[in-house]
Amino acid sequence: MTADTIYYLGSTVAQTLASLAGFLGAFLLFYLQGIERSLIDYGDRYAGNWNIGDAREASLSGDFDRFEKVMLARADDEPPNTGLAGAIRNVVGEFQKRRAKRKSAIAEFKCAVIVTAPVLLLSLALIEAAPAIACRAILAWILTLVLIAGAALCGWLYWRVISACVGRG
Repeated sequence: MTADTIYYLGSTVAQTLASLAGFLGAFLLFYLQGIERSLIDYGDRYAGNWNIGDAREASLSGDFDRFEKVMLARADDEPPNTGLAGAIRNVVGEFQKRRAKRKSAIAEFKCAVIVTAPVLLLSLALIEAAPAIACRAILAWILTLVLIAGAALCGWLYWRVISACVGRG
């Protein structure tokens, strides 16, 4: 394996992962903004329909923990035969599912970034040390295969982030 091969492989992997990670970060940011708006609108609609002012205020301010707490307190205060208590609990359940989906996407992104960092560092190290590594064939092959496996793992983790955002994860 020549030094040029190692250099260009490291360079290609570094550029590809950096651009994909940047694109993924932007994608996730837009997704999270959409979820945030969705949670605010959902909370505002139901708290407004049932005249639960504290819950509506909490939803509009983005304090989703307080929104859930106020809504559940209101459900506990309602007489069981009205049906409103069950409806409020259903709304809070749906609200919690939406929040869980948001947290799942964030967790997947953190995992992808944590794995991407060492793969990028390896590719940069290969670029810098390409002439020295090329002289040692077994080391060159091992590092090249580790780099390719790391890049493939990053691609799979990026796919998991996208899947978490679009509902398949």
